[in-house]
Amino acid sequence: MASGTIPVATVVDSHTPDKKDESDSEWLTVHQQKVTGQGDFSDPVYRLMSLKNGEINKMTKSEIYDRLLKLKLDTRGQKEVLKKRLKNFYKRKKLGMMKPRKLQNFATDTYYDYLCVIDFEATCEANNLPTYKHEIIEFPLILIDTKKLQIVDEFHSYVRPVLHSELSEFCTSLTGITQQQVAEADCFPTVLERVNTWLESHGLNGQHRFTVVTDGPWDMARFLHGQCEISGIAHPKWGKKWMNIRKSFSSFYDQRRLRLSLMLDLLGLEFEGQPHSGLDDSRNIARIVICLLRDGAELRVNERRHAGQAPVDDPEARLTSSVSRWEAERSSDEEQSETSSDEQQTDKQGADKCTGEKRTENPSDKKQEECIDKEGAKQLNDKHDVNKHSDEEQVEKSSDKDQAENFNGKKQAEKCSEKELAHLTSGITLSL
Repeated sequence: MASGTIPVATVVDSHTPDKKDESDSEWLTVHQQKVTGQGDFSDPVYRLMSLKNGEINKMTKSEIYDRLLKLKLDTRGQKEVLKKRLKNFYKRKKLGMMKPRKLQNFATDTYYDYLCVIDFEATCEANNLPTYKHEIIEFPLILIDTKKLQIVDEFHSYVRPVLHSELSEFCTSLTGITQQQVAEADCFPTVLERVNTWLESHGLNGQHRFTVVTDGPWDMARFLHGQCEISGIAHPKWGKKWMNIRKSFSSFYDQRRLRLSLMLDLLGLEFEGQPHSGLDDSRNIARIVICLLRDGAELRVNERRHAGQAPVDDPEARLTSSVSRWEAERSSDEEQSETSSDEQQTDKQGADKCTGEKRTENPSDKKQEECIDKEGAKQLNDKHDVNKHSDEEQVEKSSDKDQAENFNGKKQAEKCSEKELAHLTSGITLSL
């Protein structure tokens, strides 16, 4: 991402590691029950893990290095990274999640089938005014297979700006993008259509679970949001929530939030390519993601654009809201369930219609049954849309803590809604 595109006041990150909230504690309790079959840490395996962690905390960097080398694990990185890597090795080994000899080659957390890294480059000036409207001029995507821990595909396109059709010298110098490259490129709506087609070609339209990964909040919250407003098009569904890798990195390795080059340095890696090239930045972010997964990090969506409209003349306006782990998993599961439910409903309606046509001999009766079929389907879809819209408004208006406190109430409401839908569907079947 071009650093010149962000007002200085908005790029200052917190210097303290992320803290767990109440909703994450709820998830942890459930996770304990899944692993141990009980609701506490009374299982002897946790005492063994605690003793092992204490032993590792007393080791010097050279001792940790030698142990990792003996176990044939990655030895790159600073002491805190090496310590975390060794602890997670023994943690996974004692929990029996995978055979030790395979731990260095496979991730243990594959909640998402794929992770898609995005790092836009946008128009910029040497001294941007707070009201400056950035336009995306480079659109890269790096697709990571979380099971193979490999980059499996890439998408890349330059984008032709319309408000700032002539790139500034500062922008070209910073990003390396030339005037000719953007002049010959497609406009943003066309590029976005190609991106969506590319995502669909990998089954990322509901077949596989995936999320977007960014280096900071600005790509999705400021650049993509602002570009969609400029182009007069809807914000893509996949860009409403994302994973800020800085938050994930600082939380897992217990570090303050770091920029891309410092995260690489902590992992013992060097930046590959040209800084502020969207494609090269995305590739390097992908390397960090793979390291996190290999070291045992459980990555989830952790950010979304703030529900309110941030004032364009206030560079310190908050752009994003945090997304807790239970909310990330719940929303992802609901999206998967909605896709599956839509397919099943379509199949059921088709089968019901076909059965009705075979049973009906009188044309007037056939017409009447088809009308009942269509009206019932319309009512189901209308009710589904109302429930979905209501859920989205509640998520946007509530804080993470409020959502955790009201979780049981929502579940009860969802059960009631399911009963109503079941009753309506039963009525349609009886009419047929």
